[in-house]
Amino acid sequence: MSATNEPRPVGRPTFRIDPDRLRGIREEKSFSQAHLIALAHEHRGSQANEASVKHYQRIERTGKTSQAMASALAAVLGTTVAVLQGEAPEDEGALFIDRLEQHIAEQLAGNANPALAAEVARYGGAESRDVAIDLAHQIESARFDGRTDELMALAQLVGWSVEEVSKPVTHRGHWLISSSRCTSTAEVVFGTDEVGWRVARFAEKHARFHQSDGSVTLREALPKLFVEIQHPYLAAIRLNMSLMRCVPSSTGLHWVNPSWRDRFFLNDSLRGWAYRTFNFVTDFDGLRRPTDVRRLRLVVEELGQDKAWRHLSLVDGDLADLHERTFQGFQAEGSSHDLVLNWLIADAASELKPLFDEWPVGCWEFHAYERCICLHLNVPLRISQARGQDFQWGQKYRVDLVEEMPDGALQPAPWREASVAAARDELKRRLTTAPG
Repeated sequence: MSATNEPRPVGRPTFRIDPDRLRGIREEKSFSQAHLIALAHEHRGSQANEASVKHYQRIERTGKTSQAMASALAAVLGTTVAVLQGEAPEDEGALFIDRLEQHIAEQLAGNANPALAAEVARYGGAESRDVAIDLAHQIESARFDGRTDELMALAQLVGWSVEEVSKPVTHRGHWLISSSRCTSTAEVVFGTDEVGWRVARFAEKHARFHQSDGSVTLREALPKLFVEIQHPYLAAIRLNMSLMRCVPSSTGLHWVNPSWRDRFFLNDSLRGWAYRTFNFVTDFDGLRRPTDVRRLRLVVEELGQDKAWRHLSLVDGDLADLHERTFQGFQAEGSSHDLVLNWLIADAASELKPLFDEWPVGCWEFHAYERCICLHLNVPLRISQARGQDFQWGQKYRVDLVEEMPDGALQPAPWREASVAAARDELKRRLTTAPG
């Protein structure tokens, strides 16, 4: 066996990404080159220096980088390396609609596409952007399902080539939703609105707990988002849903991280749903709210003549007097939230009673809104004239649920709709029932 002392060429393996895709995502997030490369270095546990920006500029110019740097850039941009390489659809969002709307306008202005003119007329005078949005949804759905005939028809309709309508660009996006209860199911849905609706429907069907202490956890392990629902007192009963953005490829479905636009709409939707459906919520930030149910308080406010809410009182329900053994008993039954709210409502009724008695019982209306209770005043004209007293019709007082933190700060607390309605009924009973 022969040997040689010639040195072997040593170099860093070249990894390529799409420079136009990288630049487009960076600009959409309003990151400067310097800011992005600094974040990428921080993600890798290092610190950017003066040469880092020049290095990044070369990446945007040539697409050449290391796999480690590509992974860091993808992480801080909220996407995947596959997207940066151009292998997965780019989330163009409104840009795709802009481009389609402009193209439709050009086709109509030149009278070059009678079929498109007839299709637009079929919308009955709808705005051109609404037409573009609807056609974009049809194109994206046909792409995903691989309906070649429909793609060809849509291409002919809008005046694009088949290659153009077949490009992997998404607007609303498809999601794979997996859920488990007694059995596991999976389905693909279209758009974040549909995702939110499916999550709410799953909870409505399987998690209508009579006890108050049901909880939900929202968390992520990208590319998946998770919704985990816990039974009020049976620890073994947990309902799970996972949400994953998916795009078609030549080999099947390809999973990608949700874009910042997906997260903007979906996170707010899921968070709002969680706060009005459960009394205990662990948000995507990993924090459980309320952290301690015994720190819950009711804020009572009055609507003034200037239509501004004025703070009246912070109701603590004398919860410091709640016996620990009593609390633990209700907690074991999954009803500690109900116990605390009963104490708070009793105290709030005492605060509101002198104000409530200014007008006859029949003049007051009690309403349960999203995470608050409102008292409306509706005084008949004959009573107002008889008293010679003006009144402000409509909302008069509102009661909100908050958590008082150790430093005295007040944080909004989850309050499921069923518990708000029950608290409203109890407040009404206490304020309208004659003593004795």
